[in-house]
Amino acid sequence: MKKKISSKKITSLLKKMPKTELHLHLEGMVRKETIFLLCKKNPQNTVIRTMKDVYALFSFGSNLSDFIHAFIVLQDNIICAEDFEYLMKDLKRYVTEHNIIYAEVFLAISTPLRKGLLYRDIISVLERSVKKFEKNGSPRIRFIVDVSRSFGPENAMHNLNEVLKRPSKYVVGIGLGGDESHGAAADYKAVFSKAAKHGLHLVSHAGEDAGKAKGAGEASIRASLALLKSERIGHGVAAMKDVQLMKELAQKKVPIEICVSSNVFTRRYISKASGHPAKIFYKHGMLLTINSDDPTFFDTDITREYQLFYKELGFSIDELIALRDNGITASFHPNKEKLLKDSRIQTEKLLKKMRLTG
Repeated sequence: MKKKISSKKITSLLKKMPKTELHLHLEGMVRKETIFLLCKKNPQNTVIRTMKDVYALFSFGSNLSDFIHAFIVLQDNIICAEDFEYLMKDLKRYVTEHNIIYAEVFLAISTPLRKGLLYRDIISVLERSVKKFEKNGSPRIRFIVDVSRSFGPENAMHNLNEVLKRPSKYVVGIGLGGDESHGAAADYKAVFSKAAKHGLHLVSHAGEDAGKAKGAGEASIRASLALLKSERIGHGVAAMKDVQLMKELAQKKVPIEICVSSNVFTRRYISKASGHPAKIFYKHGMLLTINSDDPTFFDTDITREYQLFYKELGFSIDELIALRDNGITASFHPNKEKLLKDSRIQTEKLLKKMRLTG
């Protein structure tokens, strides 16, 4: 598609086009107004008293420590399982607003469990919300439980065991998130092996920020694939440093969950969107998907991430549609063929309506 499109029209197209989200953290898309509501509900746990305080909390720019502080304030104000209903309402709003037809959402349970909340209560609240959403025609939402490398392998195994004690069709897998520089993939081999034996899908954050040692990010990606048998790699930016690794990822068709704004924020490998290696990855034949990670914290959303691919990285509309298709084929949806067919039909109708074909 070579036709030049106005900025307004491209934004409308990308927002209305059916999409997936495979790398989205439940806490990461909560609205600032919701954070304020939680702080009002639980005033004993916060210094937040006004919306002005909330906006100040999120004025962290590229300061990682202030970002972590904002995240902790949110987690500190989730004090019971029912508080997750607030997050679920925002999730429904988010997927609906951006026409996300299917989402696999990371669920971080380490902090809630360490505070005394019960996993079975949390998942019951989430199940109830998703059932209600789907009954009313909302998109399908499923969860990937983050076993987390931030608290060590023993905590990760505990998280997995909680998942296994309370099976749910709404939980499709486990993920390894957290501080990559302090949690080698090898330490979590037993956790991932046990999860696989119980039929759970496996994904890992890798090559995001494994430390400054030469080759650490590339090694993290390789270990996640070889030792953990991860089916998808979150971020994977470090592969830009290793041509052979890019070739291997392309050959094995390993899906990479690209989150441009998130990678700009961490500044580990890039400092601006135009410097992201997504176009290089694409030219090497790697299987890329577009995601938003923590929209509220990085001042973005899935539509804006698509815009960055278009405006900053030089992807065409046809290429963006192909990446959208990748998001479907790389997902753990039980009927990807139908979802892909329906999405293509909807997209073609949208293009015709906007007079962008023919």
